[in-house]
Parts: sequence; C-alpha cells; structure tokens
Amino acid sequence: MKRPLFWLSILLVLGIIAGRYLHLDVNHWFLLFCGLLFLAWFFFFLASNKLSLFFLFLSSLTLGGGLFTYHQNDFQSSPLFRFSGEDYLDFRGKILQTPTKSSRFVNLKVQVKSLSMPHTHQNVQGRLKLTLPCTADARRLELLLPGDEIEFGARLLPHQSMVNFSSPDPYFLLQLQGIHRRAFTKSSILVRVVEQGNQKHFFHLRRLASSLRVRARKVIEENFSTAHQNRLRPAGAILLALLLGEREQVSPEQVRQLQEAGLFHLLAISGAHLAIITYFLFLFFRLFGLPKRVCLALLIPLIVFFVLFIEERPSVLRAATMTILFLSGKLIWKNTDLRNTLGASAFFLLLRNPSSLFNPGFQLTFGATLSIIIFFSPLRKHLPSLPWRISDLLALTGAAQLGVLPILAHHFHRLTLIGFLLNLPAVPLVGIIMGLGYLTLLLSFLPHFIHQGLVYSLSLITNIFINLAHTSQIIDFLTWRCPSPSGLISLSYYIFLGAIFLCRPKKLRVIAILLFLITLFVMINYPFSSPSPTLRVTFLDVGQGQSILVEFPGRQKMLIDGGGLIGSQYDIGENVISPFLWHQRIKTIDYLVLTHAHPDHFLGLLSVVQNFKIKNFWTVSYSFPDPLFQKLINLLSSRTKRARLFKGKEFRINGVGLRVLSPSLAEITDNPRTLNDTSLVLRLTYSPVSLLFPADITKASEAKLVMEEANLAADILQAPHHGSRTSSHEEFLTAVNPIIAVASAGSNSPFLPHPEVKKRYHQKGIIFLATPQTGAVEITVFKEYLSLRTAKSKETYRLVYAPWSW
Repeated sequence: MKRPLFWLSILLVLGIIAGRYLHLDVNHWFLLFCGLLFLAWFFFFLASNKLSLFFLFLSSLTLGGGLFTYHQNDFQSSPLFRFSGEDYLDFRGKILQTPTKSSRFVNLKVQVKSLSMPHTHQNVQGRLKLTLPCTADARRLELLLPGDEIEFGARLLPHQSMVNFSSPDPYFLLQLQGIHRRAFTKSSILVRVVEQGNQKHFFHLRRLASSLRVRARKVIEENFSTAHQNRLRPAGAILLALLLGEREQVSPEQVRQLQEAGLFHLLAISGAHLAIITYFLFLFFRLFGLPKRVCLALLIPLIVFFVLFIEERPSVLRAATMTILFLSGKLIWKNTDLRNTLGASAFFLLLRNPSSLFNPGFQLTFGATLSIIIFFSPLRKHLPSLPWRISDLLALTGAAQLGVLPILAHHFHRLTLIGFLLNLPAVPLVGIIMGLGYLTLLLSFLPHFIHQGLVYSLSLITNIFINLAHTSQIIDFLTWRCPSPSGLISLSYYIFLGAIFLCRPKKLRVIAILLFLITLFVMINYPFSSPSPTLRVTFLDVGQGQSILVEFPGRQKMLIDGGGLIGSQYDIGENVISPFLWHQRIKTIDYLVLTHAHPDHFLGLLSVVQNFKIKNFWTVSYSFPDPLFQKLINLLSSRTKRARLFKGKEFRINGVGLRVLSPSLAEITDNPRTLNDTSLVLRLTYSPVSLLFPADITKASEAKLVMEEANLAADILQAPHHGSRTSSHEEFLTAVNPIIAVASAGSNSPFLPHPEVKKRYHQKGIIFLATPQTGAVEITVFKEYLSLRTAKSKETYRLVYAPWSW
C-alpha cells in the first residue's frame, strides 16, 4: 500500500476528534482498540491481507480516541489543576524554560513539586506559568536556566477570568499551553533561587543550549534597545521572535500590522525557518568538500541542538521532527515520499500529545505543508518562467496560503489576500535576516566597530521587513475580519479547491473554479445577518469594565461601551468582545455608544472599530484630551455618523424607545474628575419592560436624577459604577425599583461589587447578578415573560410579568 503512515495518521486524527466529542470512557476505547487489533492479526494469519489492513487502520482510529481521553483525564486529575485557593501560597519547583518577558511582565514556566500554606505542606505536582512585574530587580531572574530550583510566593489565578457565551473551554486552553495553572506574584523579591540544576549528561547539553540562548538575548537587547529608555526597538522585538522564538515583546500594533499583511506566521519559527537554517548549514558543509550523505548526517544532531536552543517550542519541535525524518529517509533510502514523511511526523507528535491536534499552530504547520506537497507542482505549471526562481516562490507561497485560508479564518477571524503578494519579498527577507542574525550572534566577540557594522546591516534589513507590513494599510481592501466559517463552508472550500487541480475536462475545471470563487465569497461575507424576533440585552463579562450588547427587534444592534484593562496589553476588544460579536453573527454595529471616556469603558473599542462596520457613534464629548480616546475617534471611518448625546434626546429604534436622562448639555465638561457623573444615562422601553443604563454615575448624579425625573422606574438596572460603594444609594434604588440588577466587575477586585451594595440590593428583594460570579448575563424580552441566562450556569430562567414571578 502506498503511503501507509500518511493514512494511519489521518485515521489517528479522526480518532482524536472522536475522542474529544464522543466522551467515551478510556476503558471503552481500550477494548475497541484491542478488539480491532485482534481482528487485524486474525485475518493476517488467514492470509486475508486486505481485511487485516482494514482492521489495523480502524485500530489506529480507536487509538487516537483512547489517547486523547487518557491525556485529558490525566491533565485534569493533576493536584495543581484541581487545587483551589485565592490567598498567597509558597511554592517550590524547577524551571522548565528560560524566562520570557514582555514590556511589563516576566514569565516563568515551573514544574511545581510542593506548595505550603500556614501550618500545611503538600506535595503537589504540575506545571505552572508564573507572571511577575518586569522591574529592575526582576532582571536577575532572566539568568535562570532549566533545572534551577526556586521557591516563590504567588497567588493562583482562576482557570478563566472572563466567561461569555462564546468563550472556549478554559481547561482545554490550559492543556493546549501545556500548563496546569497560572499564578501571579507582585514582586521578584518573593522569588528565591534554592539550587542550580543538574550538570550531568543530556541535561547539561540542554542547560548549555539555554545558556547560549540567554547570551543571544542579551546581545539583541544590548544592540537593539533605545539609548535613554532602555526599551527594545521594534527591530529588536522582531529579531527576538525570528531568532529565539520569543514573540512576547512584539507590540500589539506590530502584531496587528503583520496579521493584516498576512506575514504574522513568519514570526513563529517553523518549517520554513528550519529549511532556511538547514540550507545554509548544508552549503557551509559543502564548502569543505564533504559528501552529500555526510552533510545530511551532520545536519541531524545540529537540528536537535537547535531544538534545545529554542527550548522545544511546539512550532520548532514540529518542524524539526519533519526535517529529521526527511533527512533520515534520505540517508536510508534513495527516495522518500513526502506525504509518508508528513504522516509519520504527525503520527509521532500526536502520540506524544494528542491535544496538540487542536492547536492552531499544529493545523497551520501540517495544513500548509500538505498543501505545498499537493498544489505546488500544478501551480508551478500554470505560471510563466520568471528570473531568480520567482515562479517557484510564487507557487510555494500560493500553495501554502490556499491550504490554510479556512484555518486562519477559523482561529484568527481574518482573511487576507494581500499575503499572496507580500510573502513574495517577505520570505527571502526573513531568510536573509535569520542568516545574518545568527552570524551576528556568533561573531559578537569581534571588535566593536566590526560587530556594529553587522548590527547596522541587520537593523536595516529588519526595518525593511517591518515597513513591508505597513503596505497593508495602503491596500487594506484585500484583508477582512470575519467570524469562523461553518464546517460546511470550509469543507466546500477544500472540495472545490481539490477539484480545480483534479478535474481534467476543461468545462469541469471552469465549473470548479466558479464554485471555489463562490465559496470564497461566502466565506468572506459569512455570516449573513439574521433578524432578532425581540429585544435582547447581553451584559458581557469583560473583567473590570463594562460592555453591553443591545439587539433590537429586527437586524439593528447597539454596543454600549467596550471595556478595557488599564495598564495591560491584553486587548479586551480583540480577544473578548469581537469573538463574542462574531459568535452572534454580527459584522455591523448600527449604534456604538460610549458612555464616558474612562479606559475601562473605551479601550476595547479601539479594536472593535477596526474589526466591525460602525454606522453611528454616540458619546458625550469628542474633545476629551486623552491620547487613546483621540486615537479611538481617529480610527472611526469617515462613513461613520457621529453625534453628541445629552439630556432630552429621544430615539425610536424598531419599536424600542430610547431616552437620554443625563447629563444636560450645560453639565458636560472635559474635566477627568467629573467624567463619572457626566456619564450617559440611557433608558430603554419596550412594552411592558424598561431598562436603565446609568454607567458610572455616583451618589450626586443619582440624587439629581431622582429629583428631576418623574418616571425613573425600570425593570432591569445596570448597577451604577460596577456596584461601587459610591453608587446605588437607597433613594435611587427606591425610585428605580428594579426586578433585576446586573453589575459588571473584575474577578480580582475584592470591593467591586461592594458587599454593602450587594446587601442593599438583596434587602430590597432585587435579583442581583455580578459578572465575576455569573459570567455574561443575557436577558431576552418576550410578550409574556423575561428570559434570563448566565454564561457560567448555562441554565435559562423565566420571569413572568404582572405580578413578577419565576
């Protein structure tokens, strides 16, 4: 049989998928595996080779299901994974990788051995990601190597801090990252080195590779940092990613630009990068006149050392496995089948970690490689012969991009056609950067003026690569943000793509091309907006901030605020709000409302306005001097209608009345101290239900509303100022008299919502929901009742009107 390992890996993949969604017990999978293996041997002894092979392949499927289930059970049974507690604990463990850092934090990956609490000591095993502030004292931790034993005090973080209806399984996300828990410590002073790692045998080689890595990072930081602020320049961050596999210091702006240009995949050290390295090494060995087979044999240990140098990051491990198997095949046999080699690599890696199948990097690596194997030659035949092997590069880039478009759309909500063009110069540039970069690192001992010449050349070429990504802003019509395509659309895409190259009759090929283009059009424009039968309001869980989605009857949507974590690089708009909106089949926001210009209400909107079509933008004032707020205003499209809202404004949107209760035009200022009390206060009415959104107003504004508004009553209340002690006073709650109140707050805040405020709501018989406990809250208005559900419980409750009752 041709390519047996390729087909075995396909069945193993199908088995792993079945293991994730069928939820069979490990014992059941094991019995199925043994039974099918027995049948394979039975028919083999009966000389029925076809039946034997059939059952052998089926056993591979059950092996995948069993391995996935076993690994998942083993992961979730880890004592560290199951440990609960929010106080600071004392840990002891070993460093697994050299520390990485971003602009604000240092991250350590630790194999925990034990933890201690007052009067208690437990032997708890598991992998932990420890985060601490990047201070001057924390620089000493950057010298830690794998095997070093440390003690530290830290607080375990919850498995998932923000829970929305579209949120992925938090446990499975940890499993994909290869860690059982995340923890945070407020200072590097709480981290103490107890013992250096073992220096024996293979582990010494690993520590040697890691020490060279630390040295390489230091060379990059010394030569590519700003003189005054001692911060890494953009070129330095790109070099850390390309040469060491550390992308943590690439700024969010750079990440977005590279994604829009279709070049972000080049920052992950993978097959293309390893091919560049092996090619340069092969040429180097050939300079000394070594035979080809000797050169291939020498490459294998060097690739193993490179994997240790990059510290076994998944993308490098995948690429190295494929390369080593390919080189080994070349040494043993004259010809090797690329699909069989690819299958063997996937089979080995999935046996080691079945969950890695669901890692986007795994899918992109094997999807792109398989696509190149299948489509490179047919594409090359249809391209004209161009100098400098440009035709080969075009076919290579095109084949890879065609194979991974649905994967990119599914995981990263982005489709870009500009990548077909920009990868043409980008791939050779990356090859030059990597070759010159490693040479610069190796020759760092040379006299200063010689080494600085190399640094200058490397900086120049890296900046050309960075500027290449900027061109995507000029031709931005070739890149789109989109929801994850359905399985049917993705399947149709690959079927019609394959048909283009497999169909021989010209008419059938033309039909296949048309169907492929239609599928691509549907993927770009998917989903087509569906109408809402009634009014639905969702209070999103965005941590310490606020964001509310209002879906009016019909097709119109309103987003009130966009959350935002102050002083954090975590983008709420990109990582929380946008995926939720796409999950709701939303691509256009008819009304984007900013209640006031505090970061925990507008930072997330910086991404939202770039990811969605905004028809109308409403806020109190456009002149607030905050640079980030002005950036938000500048990001709005010229086609977006802008308006200022103040007291007295009224609208009617598909049968829903909207009235602005505060602030008055005279009260609006740009004074940061009064922003809370000049927040927009909105009241929605949809007979017989009313909803009040008072944003962050405090006691003074509450009292003013009680005095001035004859009808302040509302059935649903957004708890003012996140349930702060400065709001939700007795007179205000009496005037509003809500049935349900929802407070949006962060899970790490002990005082939001404040215990006194929660007690006040409960004493009045108000159903009080807080997003740290419930996750997102969805309230749907029907003719005879309200429907309420929360993201954490997944249960739906009904509240019947007049009199209100569950």
